[in-house]
Amino acid sequence: EYENQVQQRKTHSQLRSILTVSNKKTAFPWLTQAPAGALQESCAQAKDAYAAMVKKRAAGKKAKTPRRKRKGAQSFRLPGANSFKIKVYDAKRGKFKLYIPKVGWVKGKAGRNVETATSLTISKDSTGKYWASFILEAQPHPAAPAQAAGIDLGLTHLVAITTTSGRRHKIDTPQFYRKNQRNLTRV
Repeated sequence: EYENQVQQRKTHSQLRSILTVSNKKTAFPWLTQAPAGALQESCAQAKDAYAAMVKKRAAGKKAKTPRRKRKGAQSFRLPGANSFKIKVYDAKRGKFKLYIPKVGWVKGKAGRNVETATSLTISKDSTGKYWASFILEAQPHPAAPAQAAGIDLGLTHLVAITTTSGRRHKIDTPQFYRKNQRNLTRV
């Protein structure tokens, strides 16, 4: 019985070929309702999940066969910027339109510039709301400042500052008690 199950399982390349076959409309009509990028990404995620399971079992740890949860949050991922389109129409307010294959244009709002998105995940939470999560290209870090300073809070001096050019500055501690000791004794 186990050998029959092993023979029925499809490899990653077999699953991808099923998704890209031109006659999938007759064999699997429900596949035409989903974007092709999402189907291929789900195959890649399944491959990674099975590889992780095999790796755990090879290390002698317990690992269950990966399963897809049908309840709660649902999501799909569109990898690559070619699988979706973004048009920003109000950059000041962060409003944009997002084109999702098989769905169409959807309005959205973001706190950042999403034009540099490289990947998109659409998820539906348990309340029925849809959310779009983007993976953005990393922005280069600003150049390091020409000079830096090290600050040391001390006991003899309030602050000792040393710059990268080698200059040192010391700020003395304010002596409030000693300066006002004479006035305090008069009272």
